[in-house]
Amino acid sequence: LHTISYITKLEPFGGFKLKAVPLKFIKKLQDIVLKEAESIGSSAVFECEVSPSTAVTSWMKDGGNLRESPKHKFISDGKDRKLHIIDVQLSDTGEYTCVAKNAGKEISCTAKLIQVIAFKLPVKWMKELDEETSTIKGQHTYLTCELSKEKDVIWKKNNEVLKKKDGKVQITIIGLQHAVTIQNTNEDDAGTYTCEVDGQEDVKTSTNVLIHHLPQITAENNAGKPIVMAIPYTAYPKAEAEWLYNNQSLPTDSIYTSADCTEYRLKDPKKSDEGRYKVLIKNKHGGGEAFINLDVIGKCCAVKPTAVLQETWLPAIMRGIPVPTAKWSIEGEEITSEGNIKIDTDNFSTILSINECTRTHTGTYLLTVSNAAGSKTVGLNVTVLDVPAAPIGPVNILEVTPDSMTIEWRPPKEDGGSPITNYIVDKRESNKETWGGVSSGSLGTELKITRLQRGAEYVVRIRAENKMGVGAPLESKPTVAEHSFMPPSPPGKPQSYDLSEDSVTVGWTMPLADGGSQITGYLIERRHKGGKWIRVNRIPCKDLRYRVLGLFEGNEYEFRVFAENIAGYSGPSPISDPCKPCRPITVPRPPINPKIKDYSKTTADLVWTKPSKDGGSPILGYTVEMRKGDAEEWKKVNLDDFIKLCAYQVKGLEEGVAYKFRVYASNMVGDGEAKEIPDSIVAQDILIPPEIEMDAACRERVTVRVGHNINITGYIKARPDAEVIWSKEETVLENSKRVTITQNFPVVHLKIKEATRADHGKYTLKASNEGGEASCTIVVNVLDRPSHCQNLHTTYVTKDSCMINWDVPLDNGGSEITHYIVECREPSISMWSMISSNCTNRKIKAKLMEGHEYFFRVCAANKIGPGPSVETKTPTLAVDCIEKPGEPENFRATEIGKNFVYLRWRRPDYDGGSPNLHYNIESKTKDAEEWQKLNTSPLTDTFFLADKCVENQTYTFRLVIERLH
Repeated sequence: LHTISYITKLEPFGGFKLKAVPLKFIKKLQDIVLKEAESIGSSAVFECEVSPSTAVTSWMKDGGNLRESPKHKFISDGKDRKLHIIDVQLSDTGEYTCVAKNAGKEISCTAKLIQVIAFKLPVKWMKELDEETSTIKGQHTYLTCELSKEKDVIWKKNNEVLKKKDGKVQITIIGLQHAVTIQNTNEDDAGTYTCEVDGQEDVKTSTNVLIHHLPQITAENNAGKPIVMAIPYTAYPKAEAEWLYNNQSLPTDSIYTSADCTEYRLKDPKKSDEGRYKVLIKNKHGGGEAFINLDVIGKCCAVKPTAVLQETWLPAIMRGIPVPTAKWSIEGEEITSEGNIKIDTDNFSTILSINECTRTHTGTYLLTVSNAAGSKTVGLNVTVLDVPAAPIGPVNILEVTPDSMTIEWRPPKEDGGSPITNYIVDKRESNKETWGGVSSGSLGTELKITRLQRGAEYVVRIRAENKMGVGAPLESKPTVAEHSFMPPSPPGKPQSYDLSEDSVTVGWTMPLADGGSQITGYLIERRHKGGKWIRVNRIPCKDLRYRVLGLFEGNEYEFRVFAENIAGYSGPSPISDPCKPCRPITVPRPPINPKIKDYSKTTADLVWTKPSKDGGSPILGYTVEMRKGDAEEWKKVNLDDFIKLCAYQVKGLEEGVAYKFRVYASNMVGDGEAKEIPDSIVAQDILIPPEIEMDAACRERVTVRVGHNINITGYIKARPDAEVIWSKEETVLENSKRVTITQNFPVVHLKIKEATRADHGKYTLKASNEGGEASCTIVVNVLDRPSHCQNLHTTYVTKDSCMINWDVPLDNGGSEITHYIVECREPSISMWSMISSNCTNRKIKAKLMEGHEYFFRVCAANKIGPGPSVETKTPTLAVDCIEKPGEPENFRATEIGKNFVYLRWRRPDYDGGSPNLHYNIESKTKDAEEWQKLNTSPLTDTFFLADKCVENQTYTFRLVIERLH
């Protein structure tokens, strides 16, 4: 932890200066030259130094990103950055770049790995074939060699050219490497294989391929206990594995693949599980395959040639005549019985026991059995599980702000034999002992830590976790939660220009350094010369200039500027030279956009806009000049005085003559620059047929309430002015007490005062002149309350109710009727009682008191309100009026069977004054004349089942209604 002290110099603005540490290479990369072919196969190291040491670096080759691998090792130690290239080949030559990033900035430096050949080197073998290649029957055989330069080669077997054969022989070339793959090796594949350079028979390499039949070795396991089949592999990056049995993919939940081994776990081995298992390994660079055989012998499971046992007891059964001897080894060293390792061997079996095993006991244990007839070796992969080691440090602090930091680390070199499931990240303040959790559920090696306290110093620790538990921690160096960049340097000296009596524009240049963070704005201060500084703008200015207002004419002012970024304010800029606001007086600028608005055979109407600046003195007026045709001399039009308005009509033009015009403004200093109208005109009358456009509020339809005014406005474009006629239906409208017609072209207006319902209808506006005519129709709707309801009467009067009926009003008031209001009263009472205030039908049933008389009244209502009421002329007496009841409704057969018909109906709306109704059902066949009664007793329900019908017979039914007294 380095402590840096800064001495701050207080400025009138209150800011301070900090010296930023720039991102740079202290020592750059140097070219590496391979001068001789013998340097191939050695290692090469690119070195550089970068400042600050917290900078994050990455490596590139020929413009593509490099990833750390067994071939390329990245080393970062303080400011030192190294790229270590292992086993340098000719293909490694090229351009290498180191890219450094810090605080949003990025720099890079480049060097080359060069091959220099002083003379033409002969072709030779960099890697020859082994003298003897042994393989097991049924497995693949791989033969690989490498030349010093690219040449075509010829493969031979027993001096005969070897050719490719699908599914058997594959010949491949990868760079300078040449390879042959023989699949499913058998006795016919034994022999001498030679690879020779095409055209150079003396440059060749050979190997003798031997096919072995070794005695069988069985790995013993208790019946019914789980067994693990494992295949080690080498790949970068990590490969994906697929296990197959009888060409069927095995369940993925029983497959476990690490960076160097893939396993298939068989929970309960059975006789049906024995056979050959196939493993497909692939990553983005390619793929491969391997096989493993599983034999189930009696109650024991045998796996060959390799297995992973999760226990420390490794038993094996041996067979052979004479009795074979057993030898255990690991990584080329023989294992003997000592310490916590014990080997027990008899004539038929051997057992390797390891007590209190640790991660150091992980590896491939080889068991070799031999006798006079030969030998056989089998490998057993043993994995000892433990918690992971600490992640690889140091912890890289990628970014720091006052409330967050982003960190990065590398996975542990040792994962404990089990894949890492997640990382646990904690933080604490450096002056405290208690750790607080940050993250515990991610496999990522980069994390943003938030909710930090500005200015506090934090330590972060990272721990890896696998299924065995949490490993050792990696702690970061103490880091303060603050910005990693500095305030900007001061802006350039301000310059003042464009002075007026109360304002001035101040401009400046950008700071030489932004402190590592983008400049967000500028603050400007002013003062009377030698006085106190006053801030001008409350909101930082984004531009490199600012208009300062509110100055006093004749006073001298000085200015200075501060730059701001996310870290704070810069120091003040140099003070500007004094400036004195004053009113500059010049001639006015030209009028803006002068044009010809209209013209005829004797006149031209000109319009323009006042100049953007009056030159510091009020404009006295304008002058218009004109000239004929192609004449060069301009003639002044307004001879007597200036034109005060921005419009003028030039008169006295000669018909048929072309004219051009120009306008200029004048003040007390003099005449300004003239602005010429681009278009010229020929003095003549313009004929334009009428065109009518109605105001947006009057298009197609106008709706007003009764008593309000009707206003219709239109716009007529025509030359000469058109004759205008307003009409309603077939009647021409003229000015009267209620109707007012105004014409102020292009605007025409029709106004009708205090509208009535009679004013609704279609109105037509017609305009005509010598060029033609045009018309437009507008529908006017005058809204009012509805008129009286029609034909009010009562029906179905009984002692306790009656039906009130009426017809719609003749006039709905221009709006749909929404409801009706129904009321009643007795003759002796003047107050009306409400029956319904929201009746939507044209009839309603009213409840009455027996023996009383009633008057009824009804009014219709629309959205304007209720209309006038209509009353019954004579009172209605509430007594039963025994009459014939109404007819039942909706008499129908709802269901028909072989021997039944189900009938339903609805009670009549009117019961004839007697609610006690009953029904009789009668029927007859198609050709019968008499009706037969079906019910034995009177029916009061509205349904009946006729269940004595004959199949395929046609029936007619009728319903008879009667009153019960």
